[in-house]
Amino acid sequence: MKKKESLRAVTIKDVAKKANVSITTVSRVLNNNDYFVSEQTKEHVLKVIEELNYRPNALARGLHSSSTKTIGLIIQDITNPYYPKIVEGVENRAQSSGYSLILANTQRNQEKISQYLKIMWEKRVDGLIMVGRSIIRDVEDSTFFHKSGMKVVAIGTPADESIHSVQINNVEAARQGCRHLIQLGHRRIAMITGSGTSVSAFEREKGYRLALEEAGIPVREEYIVKGGFTVEGGMAAVDILEKQGFGGEAGITAIFAQNDLMAIGALNALRDKKISVPDEVSILGFDNIQAATFVTPALSTVAVPMDELGEKAMDILEKLLKEEEVPMVQYLQTHIECRESLKQYTGQP
Repeated sequence: MKKKESLRAVTIKDVAKKANVSITTVSRVLNNNDYFVSEQTKEHVLKVIEELNYRPNALARGLHSSSTKTIGLIIQDITNPYYPKIVEGVENRAQSSGYSLILANTQRNQEKISQYLKIMWEKRVDGLIMVGRSIIRDVEDSTFFHKSGMKVVAIGTPADESIHSVQINNVEAARQGCRHLIQLGHRRIAMITGSGTSVSAFEREKGYRLALEEAGIPVREEYIVKGGFTVEGGMAAVDILEKQGFGGEAGITAIFAQNDLMAIGALNALRDKKISVPDEVSILGFDNIQAATFVTPALSTVAVPMDELGEKAMDILEKLLKEEEVPMVQYLQTHIECRESLKQYTGQP
């Protein structure tokens, strides 16, 4: 009985042998460095590559050229609708530049974060994009990457100011959102905040306080409730705020939620309590996730250009890889997306 041949990957040596050329010639064709290769030879080599279904080893080529043409992207929580649009932006920009993407979802677990940072290093990715402050937590972590020569870009405010970043101005965005509520006649404006460790939550709260103070409206601490950036947290926050009353001439007439998930949770909780949005209470979210247009009433929100953040981060990273000068911090603009959850307040201030 004839012994079955073992399957193995076609190598560059196989291509060179069948094409009757040197390995160097094949390498030059593969890397478009074929100045010394005749057009006839180039076409012949490409034909042999196609016949043998040869696929170059990206890692081996990367080691030879000191580049793997791969980018690491570490995010906090893929289940949060905020992140997929950012991933899409990074991926589209990376692919157009010939880079592959290694995506890591940490689920906000510090042990996983450490594991993924190690994996990115072991995979010799050319650069790393991290979404969120807690990925690289301190100077010690970032120094490791700086010494390794790996380029790092943050989406959001990095813990280490020596890391390049692309951000939105959370303070100004929240301030503009709350000013819009005030311009609609609202003065009893509650806020549902994110987690206590989040820089963006702190900055958005600062914007809320600034807007109220500028309008001469006293900040009522009982109107500020934590929601943890989740739908469930938004619903629980409404239960707490209910003690202050909703609507009428003494109750809360508007809620500013620091992200859309909490705003959607608040909207659902108010509906369960038979409190009309926006007739009794207006709601403004933050982010402009896709789900904001699907709820009833459609959610008004401070719109963040999530896909553009991803694209810009990759653009910055690519420039750093080319050793180009890049500003340490770049800001993208937000805007208010007005939908059905907001209404002019005409009652007593």
